[in-house]
Amino acid sequence: MRKSIPAAVLSLALVPMMIGCGTGGGSRTSLPASLDNARTLTREWIERDPVMFWSWGEFVLLYGFWKLHEITGDAAVPVYVSNFLDENLYFYTPIASDFFSPATLVLLSCAETGAGDYCGLPDEFDDYFAAVKREEGAIVHLTGVPGQDRQVWVDSLFMDGAYLIERGRETGDPGWYAEAASQFVRFDRILSDPATGLLNHGFDFATGRMMNDPGVFWARGNAWYLASLGNLLTVLPPDHPDRAGLEALWRKRVESILPRQNEDGSWNTLLLEIAGNYAETSATALFAFGLATGLEAGLTDAGAREAVFQALDYLNGIIYESGGRHFLPDTSGGTSPGTAEYYLSIPRVINQNYGIGAYILAAIETARLRGEIE
Repeated sequence: MRKSIPAAVLSLALVPMMIGCGTGGGSRTSLPASLDNARTLTREWIERDPVMFWSWGEFVLLYGFWKLHEITGDAAVPVYVSNFLDENLYFYTPIASDFFSPATLVLLSCAETGAGDYCGLPDEFDDYFAAVKREEGAIVHLTGVPGQDRQVWVDSLFMDGAYLIERGRETGDPGWYAEAASQFVRFDRILSDPATGLLNHGFDFATGRMMNDPGVFWARGNAWYLASLGNLLTVLPPDHPDRAGLEALWRKRVESILPRQNEDGSWNTLLLEIAGNYAETSATALFAFGLATGLEAGLTDAGAREAVFQALDYLNGIIYESGGRHFLPDTSGGTSPGTAEYYLSIPRVINQNYGIGAYILAAIETARLRGEIE
């Protein structure tokens, strides 16, 4: 049965100017105005409480909520995440990284509250990684679909990578960081285009071919990689043996995507010049997140800092209010590898769950990069 959010708790999410508290025991301070949209989108989503499922879009949304909660101390978020787990965990079917990814929410929830019948499950979740590493040790996207279980999709680096990163943070076991680091190296070797430094969407070892058309580079896929890599670099110890190699990969990705940012701060859904291309919200947000986290981890790159600020200005500029609600438009729907025409035909969705989650992650890290929050 759904646990209701107590009125006193929910009211914390409804206060226009919430009071934040860091998870590291810092002093309570007012949150910057730059996070107003992030707080508003979170509040309005929780207030509406739409039906959700155990899948990757919900994970990205709730991961964003949780990272905002780590700053604000908003008590409504852990209750909301716990409700989600209670209602959906029985759908856990590790047949693809899409359907594994919400397992990360169990780690976050249990690390904070220690409550929930599911808090003994991470050991089971850990076994997933022994089953999904195939050719060259790379994580495959699909494990339960015969004939498609030798495909490497760039999406998996965010969906599975978040678990590796958060498991490493929780346990202090450097093996989790080492596994994450090894996947970035493998995915770069398998998916990277040598001419541009951009990443292909997917590779099928069964056919020996890329799954997207040649020269067609999907922005959100490249952004999944950069976002997850930046996230790892913020927690990887300075003396970690894999750090230098990962920093080189971050710079390689940055060099490939910065020239493709539009003048308004956005990135198009395809990273090439083609008729029908359009500015896509989730890729723009994830690029901003990956750039900001890399910079926070001590890396430098000419133009990266300004690119982050321009991206957030663009995203804040397209959020609009109607009928007392706020809306984030132009997030492309779920996408498989394909042709340029296919990518451009994917419908654009308003207030797509993973679009909101990606925006919140980007807003947080941009505020941190500006020194507005610790």
